[in-house]
Amino acid sequence: MVRGTLQTEAYATVILRQVVDFLGVPDDVPAGVAKRMRRQEVLYDGDHHYDVILGEQAPYTNVGGPELMQAQTDRLLRDIDLPSLTLGTLPTAGAERTRPLGTGS
Repeated sequence: MVRGTLQTEAYATVILRQVVDFLGVPDDVPAGVAKRMRRQEVLYDGDHHYDVILGEQAPYTNVGGPELMQAQTDRLLRDIDLPSLTLGTLPTAGAERTRPLGTGS
């Protein structure tokens, strides 16, 4: 999955809708998407820097269909040159993990 900081509005809507539907929680998708889009403003304020590593499969995972994924790919290609962002990928094959995913440290 593409990290929230780099998601398009449409991509974020699909992801958050899937969470609401799967968990059966109250539908606050529009508010969640709006908040996610506001948080992305830090990419352009010049006061922050983000190092982001995406799994190689992220841009290949079909979220919402080909048109949505084309827009998401265009977004990644546009933002890759931001001075506030270092974007890398973790290859699917041949990558050695040194600790379990999700440990946070």
